[in-house]
Amino acid sequence: ELQCIVMGRGTLQNVYISSLPYCDAYVSGFQLAGTLRGDVDKPLWLENVAVLPGSHLINVILGENVILPAEVTLENVIFSANFHLTGGTLRGNITGEKKAPALLENVRVSAGCHLTNVTLGKKVTVAKGITLGGTITNQSGSLLEDVQLEGNTVLSGGQLKGNITGNVALSKEVENQPLAL
Repeated sequence: ELQCIVMGRGTLQNVYISSLPYCDAYVSGFQLAGTLRGDVDKPLWLENVAVLPGSHLINVILGENVILPAEVTLENVIFSANFHLTGGTLRGNITGEKKAPALLENVRVSAGCHLTNVTLGKKVTVAKGITLGGTITNQSGSLLEDVQLEGNTVLSGGQLKGNITGNVALSKEVENQPLAL
């Protein structure tokens, strides 16, 4: 598959970059500001970029050498292997690599967020009403309240409280979870 590459210097601000049917969109070498949006079905791949404070990234894949400020909003994001996020607000679908989950620290997870294959590290604040899938490691011990568990979710660490739902027939594994109902 071909890649459509946008490389350069300077600042990309408030842009929508669409993939073409025969290639994926890839951005490298820029500062990013404002709202940067990729396609829902073919997210925009970012590498070697610096994101400015107050930015909102939507439908993107975060690759190598992506510098993110604490004041960033990430919505519908896929993290490359072992990505380490150290701040920001998460919305929509947030997905890490199954064999090398993303580490989230100093982040706010918004209500309605869907987390898959991530590790919740230091100072993670999680709103009520999120969905978990894949492998979730809750190192920080964050309280997870009113949670929907997808089939085959493996959850370790932390605490569950409130309305915990999911299809038990799909063999959920919930390890070491104190329940505060």
